[in-house]
Amino acid sequence: MHHIPFRLANEEHPLIIVSAAINDNGPYDFLFDTGNGSPVAILLSPSFIEKSKMVIEDDKHAAKTEYQQLRIQRFQIGDLLYKNLTASIVDSLDAFGKQIGVALAGNVGFHFLKKWCVKIDYQKNMLTLSESKVSLSNSQPFENGANGAFILLQTEVNGAGPFRFLLDTGASSSVISPALAAKLDLQGTAIDALSVLGSQGAQMVTLDTLKAAGEIQHGIEAAVIDIFEYTSEAAGIQIDGIVGYSFLRNYSIVIDYPQQRLALTKQDNDKSLVSDNSANQELTAQ
Repeated sequence: MHHIPFRLANEEHPLIIVSAAINDNGPYDFLFDTGNGSPVAILLSPSFIEKSKMVIEDDKHAAKTEYQQLRIQRFQIGDLLYKNLTASIVDSLDAFGKQIGVALAGNVGFHFLKKWCVKIDYQKNMLTLSESKVSLSNSQPFENGANGAFILLQTEVNGAGPFRFLLDTGASSSVISPALAAKLDLQGTAIDALSVLGSQGAQMVTLDTLKAAGEIQHGIEAAVIDIFEYTSEAAGIQIDGIVGYSFLRNYSIVIDYPQQRLALTKQDNDKSLVSDNSANQELTAQ
């Protein structure tokens, strides 16, 4: 097992930030983002490339994307060392980092995590990555999106559903689409929202119930924001909402990527990972 400490960016933007070294330099701040389905292992910000004076050598063997790509010789996160990884340079990371108050060097998501069983412990501020087989008590299967990426959950909102939501540690609030809000006749208060598409107007509503991965919460706040054309296109399938920090903070989370299973366990009774060998706030939706 590999244990990787993390911090939350701040109270307003409670997103998971991990430290990593690139080519033996650092540490640098990276967003740990289960909602990142990029086909490359690491996303990097242009400002990081400029400040680090990293030499850009195009990766001619990488899968084609709309972003400029390069090879990283060494990438270390915790005690994990990777060599010869493909990275993409993504302009929006600079603006996103500025808006959340963190000088982001980059973002790690699905392509980096896909071979691991990942535990997220919000109480201890610790990530645990395990290669060993695990048994997940009370686990639920999850669906993938395009290219096997993303964690898609069947959810119920106010007793209606099922709807398809994205599990996203890069979202500070749970989110529902305007179409779903209209369908459920939800009305709320206007807020400013920060999303992958930038700052935009939204509404904050209160859900009577939100059920996901076998767990249900009552009176949870969620943002209604118009990002789901982009989100659904990225996932390759229609998405109705996002399960974000406002829901996830109450649990330790185990994501078994290879077996496509998810377990949520209340923080005060965390036995979910067993080795076979033994409010009106600004929304952040990345």
